[in-house]
Amino acid sequence: MVPEVTWKEEFERLNRKIDRLSATNEKLVLQGIKQSSQLSELTDQNKTQSQIIDKLSCTIDELKQVIASRDARIAQLEEQKHSSKPASINKGEPSSTKKKTRS
Repeated sequence: MVPEVTWKEEFERLNRKIDRLSATNEKLVLQGIKQSSQLSELTDQNKTQSQIIDKLSCTIDELKQVIASRDARIAQLEEQKHSSKPASINKGEPSSTKKKTRS
């Protein structure tokens, strides 16, 4: 037969172990709640950043179109400049710059 002191000691030992496990479980539950909250915040930040990225992508696309349009306009103006006839140049000196000779 097991002495009464032995089973009481075992009972107390098991109760202490249960108390430690309960405390550990409570800490883990609180950590889980905290991490769940952090995950929710990160998810919200991710959504916000995703929206910002989408807006920036649209802006970049718009700017690319503006650049392409201006590049085309520049090319058009350069072509007009090169294709226009050069102004006729007077090969002689202009009359205002001719030196007058003394007689």
